[in-house]
Amino acid sequence: MRTLLLICAIFLSAMASAQENNREYNVCASLGTGINLDSPSKTPLLSQLIVSKTFLLRMELGAGAGISVYEKTLLPIFAHAGFKFADFEHIKLGITMDGGGTLIHKGVYLSPSINGRYKIFQLSLGYEYQTFNRIKTNENEYLVSSFKENLHHSTVVFRIGVMF
Repeated sequence: MRTLLLICAIFLSAMASAQENNREYNVCASLGTGINLDSPSKTPLLSQLIVSKTFLLRMELGAGAGISVYEKTLLPIFAHAGFKFADFEHIKLGITMDGGGTLIHKGVYLSPSINGRYKIFQLSLGYEYQTFNRIKTNENEYLVSSFKENLHHSTVVFRIGVMF
């Protein structure tokens, strides 16, 4: 296991030194968790994949998809917008806003965040709001019942990502 982690660290370091500072297209894969502000609360596991295009050296627009595991698994698909407000030699600071809906069920997804990039690595701190609406039906030989399920999650989120 240690050998595998060492090989991954060497590979990522080599990729980091080979990356350009200003790329036209970006792909970012991130994994994160957060503090759920709702009750009952469950610590979520969050992952995202975002593809974006850089405009005017400071703005980026794109699209993304993710998996959010709360008590239910949600699959958000969203538009992505970002702005870099500080650009040092290897460090970039910016803000992003993701907005969209969930793939399988009706719902809303909003996620503003502040992020920092160092070479190919990205750290972000933000807020995530998701809703989930569906009609659930249970039936057996004696009874048929259906009800509307409305869930929402408000979470302070911390993500770590890798840029490709």
